[in-house]
Amino acid sequence: METVLLYQIKGTKTAVLLKPVLLKLGIRVRIVEPEQYLQSIGFLAGNKAFAESPEAYDGAGFDEPMMVMAGFSERKLDLFLTEMRRKKVPPIALKAIVTTQNQAWNSLQLYRELKEEHEKMKWSGQKIRNWNFFFMPPLPIIGCNQGTKVPDTKGVSCYEK
Repeated sequence: METVLLYQIKGTKTAVLLKPVLLKLGIRVRIVEPEQYLQSIGFLAGNKAFAESPEAYDGAGFDEPMMVMAGFSERKLDLFLTEMRRKKVPPIALKAIVTTQNQAWNSLQLYRELKEEHEKMKWSGQKIRNWNFFFMPPLPIIGCNQGTKVPDTKGVSCYEK
C-alpha cells in the first residue's frame, strides 16, 4: 500500500489541502513526530522487515516540512503529484521516495541528506521547480551518491557501476 510520511506539517495550510488528496487516492498517511525520528524510514513506512527502535529522539523538530513516499507505482505517483498541483497544495521542498538504500536510515539521516542535496541544487545554479507549476522536479535517489553506486534508469534503486 502507498504510504506518505509527513514531517513538520501539523496545523499548516499544506496539511489542510493535502488531506483530501490522500483520502481520495486511498494513500495511507503517517505524521511523524520528533520523538520518532530515530526509527528507520522502512519501519515508519510499514515495512515489516524493520523492527521498532527502543530509542526516542528528544530534540527539536525539523526546520521545514519533509515528505517521504513509499510503495508508489509510477502511475500512482504521477496521479498523486498531479492531484497535489490541481488542489494547489503548497510545495514541499524536501521530498524523497523510499529506496532499498535509504529505508534503513532514520529520519535525521534522511533529512540531512535531503537538505544537503537541496542546497547543492540551489547553489549549482539549477532551478528547483515549484510543484504548483507544470513540471515536477526530479526526486533524488538518496544513497546513490555514495561510493560507486548510481541510480538505475527508472530512478528507483541503486546499483554498482
